[in-house]
Amino acid sequence: MKTSFRVPTPGWIALPGRILAIDSAAGTEAVETANRSRWPLSSVTSEGITMKYDEFIARVAENVGVPESEAGSLVRATLATLAERISGGEAQDLAAQLPPPLDSALVSARENAEAFNFEEFVQRTAERAGTGGDTAARAVVAVFATVGEAVSPGEFDDVLAQLPAGFHRLGTSQPR
Repeated sequence: MKTSFRVPTPGWIALPGRILAIDSAAGTEAVETANRSRWPLSSVTSEGITMKYDEFIARVAENVGVPESEAGSLVRATLATLAERISGGEAQDLAAQLPPPLDSALVSARENAEAFNFEEFVQRTAERAGTGGDTAARAVVAVFATVGEAVSPGEFDDVLAQLPAGFHRLGTSQPR
């Protein structure tokens, strides 16, 4: 089955379970099932490509003040903790807009979210990443800020809506 629609950039874009081949001449994309190992490392929203994996990690590394190798671990730990805190359906929706392999931290989420506050969120993230609480706290803020840039404003708002008031310090989506 193929679906065509206009896209801004030629190349390859990844979606969970699919790969989008963008024809630069026609300006359309053909959606076909593909092997995950062939996926490029970029995210996509209805507005087009938003952020590549390397860019996501680099932004978090810069904001936290750690090497990119450590930032990758912090990002995965934060997203895995987020998957415990939001519903499985919302985790799937968010995963669909994040670049692979970051989406994999969210796809195994349970349908029912666990209830815990911001401080426990940071603690769980620190334990997963094997780092201190201060670094984990900076990472959580940086990851949420970067997620807010990488996904559609509506998706980011949907994620924040499932979190208690203590998380609202992480902001709201900005119109693009």
